[in-house]
Amino acid sequence: MLSRDLLFAMNDVRESYLEDARKSLGYGRGKQPVKAVRRVSRTLLLAAMISLFLVGSAFAAGIFSLKESRPAKADETYSIHWSDTSTDLLTWHDLKYVFTFDGLDECRAVKFKPGWLPFQPVYSTPDEEGFYTRLVSEGAPEVDFRSGNYQPYMVQVYYVPQFAVEDGAMLLMYQTPGEITEERWGDEQVLKFEATQHFEAREGPAGSFPEHTDHYYFVIRFSERDGYIVVTSGTSDMETVEHVARELTIVQTDETVRTGDFVNHAVFIDVGQG
Repeated sequence: MLSRDLLFAMNDVRESYLEDARKSLGYGRGKQPVKAVRRVSRTLLLAAMISLFLVGSAFAAGIFSLKESRPAKADETYSIHWSDTSTDLLTWHDLKYVFTFDGLDECRAVKFKPGWLPFQPVYSTPDEEGFYTRLVSEGAPEVDFRSGNYQPYMVQVYYVPQFAVEDGAMLLMYQTPGEITEERWGDEQVLKFEATQHFEAREGPAGSFPEHTDHYYFVIRFSERDGYIVVTSGTSDMETVEHVARELTIVQTDETVRTGDFVNHAVFIDVGQG
């Protein structure tokens, strides 16, 4: 709604600007026989100009945003439902890192096509055009569980409308990031980092494991315009994970994703978990 002060300020707008607005909105100049009607027409055109400007500015600046990227607080917790129909809650605590987002409550769904992979996945199957909505390399012959390279690459898609609510967040529960590097890939904001998780010596089904620290690599492509968050991660190395991420072709589908589609508004993106 236009404020009283804004309406007064409109009186100083040049007539040439109004004429451009008329043409943009498909109106001819014409004659206005009544002065009052002319004032209303002028006001409506100015309102339309301001609306167009604000919408254009919003899209240029991004209508979705990364609100916070920070270590988790010591007492911070998030709760989720066990399933879509369950009323029981599971509470997560002792978290490592938190990403929160802000923006609209809906956006278009996306799918992606890999342009390069170190090897083909075993369990993930593309559609008839070669696109995926989730891609995981578990189960491939190259996977060496004892070396720590048990999930060389993985690509998952998330959406800001899932997280843009109170207590909504994308989390790292077990793996602690080091320095996070921010880049721009075209219209996307990109976060790159290595994370670690330390393990004490233990006995497991596959034998003994000595004390060790595993390394995980993440590249997050976030569209401030379209609201998607594509997370490429893995246990191989940053060069491999970034190569996979850079070569993804991401396209929108006809499906709309809405906040109400999600039972849970917090997810964790740790490699090899869940």
